[in-house]
Amino acid sequence: MNPTLIKANIALFNGSRSEARRLLDEFRAGNPRLEPEDSTFLMWLDAQAQDERAARLEKLRLLADKGVKSSRYVTMAQETLAVEEQAKVGGRDVPEGDVVPGKPGRQLPRLLGVELWKVGTFAVAGIVVGALLWAIVGGRPTSSAQQTAAPLPDSAATSAPPTAGPDRSVRIAPEDHTAQYPQGIVEVSAFEDGSQRVGNLNGVPLTPVQGTRFYALRVRFECRSGGVCSRPPEASVVLLTDGNAAIPPVDNAGIIGESLLQPIGNLSSTTGWLVFELPENSQAAALVLTPPAATGETPQPILIPLTQATSATEGNGDVHA
Repeated sequence: MNPTLIKANIALFNGSRSEARRLLDEFRAGNPRLEPEDSTFLMWLDAQAQDERAARLEKLRLLADKGVKSSRYVTMAQETLAVEEQAKVGGRDVPEGDVVPGKPGRQLPRLLGVELWKVGTFAVAGIVVGALLWAIVGGRPTSSAQQTAAPLPDSAATSAPPTAGPDRSVRIAPEDHTAQYPQGIVEVSAFEDGSQRVGNLNGVPLTPVQGTRFYALRVRFECRSGGVCSRPPEASVVLLTDGNAAIPPVDNAGIIGESLLQPIGNLSSTTGWLVFELPENSQAAALVLTPPAATGETPQPILIPLTQATSATEGNGDVHA
C-alpha cells in the first residue's frame, strides 16, 4: 500500500478529513494512472474525507457505480447506501455508526462520520496499549551499549505441554524498515506470519481467537531520549492491515524462547517481538508508531511499510542476533 494513502487513512482515523483530502490530492498528483483496484480504494478514501454527509453519500454512490465490483470497498459502499435507503423508507434519519440491517453486530464503515468521542477513544486506547505493552519488569539499564531482556521460558523445558511450534520467521533488511523519532530508533528485522511460537510471560503457548492468526515482528529499539527509556519503543504502536484496520499488539505476549523489550538507558538498545492478531483474510501493510508530542502539538504517526517485506519467500527461521 502506498505510504501516502496509509497516512491519509490514519488522518481519517484521527478525524482530520482536511488533512486526508490534502494527502489524497498529493497522491493523485504523483499517480495520474492507477490500476482499477487502486482507483476503487482511492474513491473509498475520498468519500470518507468529505466534511458533509451528503457529499460522502454522493461519492459512495459513484463508488458503487464505477468501482471494481469485486472490491470490498464497493461492497461497503453498497451496504452503507442500503442502510440509508431503508432509513428513508422508514421515515427516519440514520445515526452515523448505525448497525447494518440483517447483519447483527456489524457496524457501518467506521471511517464514515466518525464522532469525536470515538476518535478520542481510539487514540487513548492505542496509547494505553502501546504504553503497557512490553513495560515488563526486567532489571535496570546498565552501561552496556547493547542490553537484551531474558527470553520467555521455553515451554518444551517445562512439564506443561503443549510445546511451541516451529520457527518460521523471515529475515528482512532492517535498514529498509526503520523509523526514527526523538525518543529513539526502531528497526524491524524479521516477521513471522501465522506464528505458532507465541506465549505469555510464563512461556505458555497462546492460541489466536477463531478467524485470526498471530503475526509477529522482531524489532530493535535504541534509546535516544537522553535519559531512561522505560517503555520501549516509547510510542503507541498499531499494525495497519490492507483492509485499513488498525490492530494494537497483544498484551503480555512474546515469542517463546526469544527476548523481550525491556527498559534501557540512553544509547542502549533492546530487541524483542511485537505480536498482533490479524484476521485470516488480511495482510500486514505497515507498522505505525505514534511517539508522544510536546504540549500543544499533534502527535504525528510514523510508518514502516511491510507490504513488500511480507511478500518475501519464507526463510529458514534463523533470525537470532
